[in-house]
Amino acid sequence: MVNNRKEPGSQTDPRIAIVDDICAVEETEEPFGKRWHHEEIVLQAEHLAALREGKAVAVNVREEYVVFLKLDENIKAGEGYRVMSEHKTFKKVSESVVEQAALS
Repeated sequence: MVNNRKEPGSQTDPRIAIVDDICAVEETEEPFGKRWHHEEIVLQAEHLAALREGKAVAVNVREEYVVFLKLDENIKAGEGYRVMSEHKTFKKVSESVVEQAALS
C-alpha cells in the first residue's frame, strides 16, 4: 500500500483536485485518470459549520468506503479566509468583510 498522506495544510495533495464542474469520469480521464464511478455530494451549511468547529464530515462511498473530510488545521473556527487564486494560498480577511459576505 502506498502512503499518499501529506502534511496538514499541504496544497499539493495528489488525492485532491479542484474542478470547474462535475464530469463523467467513466468517459474521461479527468481529474485523476480512468475511473469507473462518480457521485455528487453537496455539503450543506451544517456540514461547513461542523468543519469550522474542528469536526470531520464522513462520506459513505458506495456502501463500501468512507472518506473523511476535514479543514486545514491552519483555518481556525470563526476566522475568515479567502483563497488568493493566483497563488492558491489563504489570506485572512477582516471580520467585517466576512460578515458582509454572509449577508450577501
